[in-house]
Amino acid sequence: MLTLHGWDDLAARLHEMSKRGQWNEMAKQVPDDVLHAFVAAAPYRELKGAVEQRFGGLVDSIALGLAGAVPDGVAREVVQDLRSIPRTFEGFPQSWS
Repeated sequence: MLTLHGWDDLAARLHEMSKRGQWNEMAKQVPDDVLHAFVAAAPYRELKGAVEQRFGGLVDSIALGLAGAVPDGVAREVVQDLRSIPRTFEGFPQSWS
């Protein structure tokens, strides 16, 4: 995927680091512009807008990573906000006629 965006050097560097088992150091090699090409990142209060702007209408599921010390109430609010983003996927058919 990195090569498709013209980040061949980064792809090669990360590949070499993976072969050396340098998994913990790899994240430091990825610049913010590369990260934002693949994710929607924002403070919790702005996350719904960031996800909707970046992925709204394009995807029907996302993976959500929250910091370890997020209070349950905040996590619940974030999930509720994200669930309110309009999506076209309505579930799989119950029968295959």
